[in-house]
Amino acid sequence: MGPKARVATVALAAGVLGWTIEDLATGGPRYSKAFGGAHVPLLPVYAAGGAALALLAPRLRGRSLPVRALAYALATTAIEAAAGSADRAVGGPPSWDYRGRTVEPMHTLAWTGLALLAEPFVAG
Repeated sequence: MGPKARVATVALAAGVLGWTIEDLATGGPRYSKAFGGAHVPLLPVYAAGGAALALLAPRLRGRSLPVRALAYALATTAIEAAAGSADRAVGGPPSWDYRGRTVEPMHTLAWTGLALLAEPFVAG
């Protein structure tokens, strides 16, 4: 599989998997405003995180754990902040709200941990 196909595959898998896990955790389906009301079983914020991971992991191979963790933390936090801003632009408050913020330190740690766990599977 070529690099573009790998990034697309990881992004799609992360978007669908994120949607599924979130639905199980929250007790019901949540659909992104990005699809204009269509019930697409994919959350773009997770897909973007998957794409970032697929792009970063091969470039970070051989780097120390702290460097990789920082890179993933910065990327996932930037994606979450941008997605929250995009949600506001298309229809009010973001789909998630951490007491008025679109990012939250504990979630940054969680996304960083997930990225490090998934890294061996997506590094190419």
